[in-house]
Amino acid sequence: MPRAPKPPKPSSEQLAAVLGDFNRYHRHDALYDYSCHTPDIADLSTLRRALQDPEYPVVRSAAVSIGKLGPAAREAERDLFVAARRADTALDIPQSYCECLDALIAIGAEPDAIVELVFSNFGHTNWGYVRSSMHALHRLATPKALDLLGRVVTFWWPDLNKRERAYVQKHFGEWTKGAA
Repeated sequence: MPRAPKPPKPSSEQLAAVLGDFNRYHRHDALYDYSCHTPDIADLSTLRRALQDPEYPVVRSAAVSIGKLGPAAREAERDLFVAARRADTALDIPQSYCECLDALIAIGAEPDAIVELVFSNFGHTNWGYVRSSMHALHRLATPKALDLLGRVVTFWWPDLNKRERAYVQKHFGEWTKGAA
């Protein structure tokens, strides 16, 4: 099956204007479309505002775009931490944690602060959170991060299903020796 073509990239003006739109689907569609492309550093302030949007798909797309900017977007660090911690009122879990965590690493955020963020989300049982946390700690590769990675693997190992265990062994094999 052929891949769907990339949506057109919204202009800076369209991106800024859509954040004021009351229709959440318009905001989501525009930010998603933008995140499919290479972002412009000139749009960083708009993307930072999008991190405060009440709709999590908008926040996730903004975080993806900021992450693509890399270290040039370091000024968005605080905004990403806030968005990564902001819990959905219905589910009481942070809905943008994974995308914000990836963006924080991509922009070169403070490693100890990232380790603290992962530690504070240690207990979420969603496999996506666990997988993103392990990858983030592995990418950081600081002594604190690797120590926490070992603890995450050991803690979650008994609860992982067969497919998840195979994934952890493939990507984080050296930390599974003490967990098995």
